[in-house]
Amino acid sequence: MATFSIQKFTKTTEDGQTVLCAELSDLQGGGSIFQRVYPDACDEGLVIVGRKEVTFVVDNVVRDEEGDLLAYELIPTRESLRTVPEARGIKVTLFND
Repeated sequence: MATFSIQKFTKTTEDGQTVLCAELSDLQGGGSIFQRVYPDACDEGLVIVGRKEVTFVVDNVVRDEEGDLLAYELIPTRESLRTVPEARGIKVTLFND
């Protein structure tokens, strides 16, 4: 699973929710940053490590009217919320720059 330091993200607050933002080009090392989260499903995501490790899964793909990719929105997995309850209310937005 692709793992990134929380320091690669800008932390903002949006409607009382914590949002970790980054640009895809800052995270990509020559390939897709997403990998399968579960061996028996097609859900893809990544891991962010701060004080604890949290796995996030792609929840929404944002496209413009022409179908061009604008951003990915990710949320913590259920397993991560069980082990890291403070991840509740955190979302990740990855902008396609």
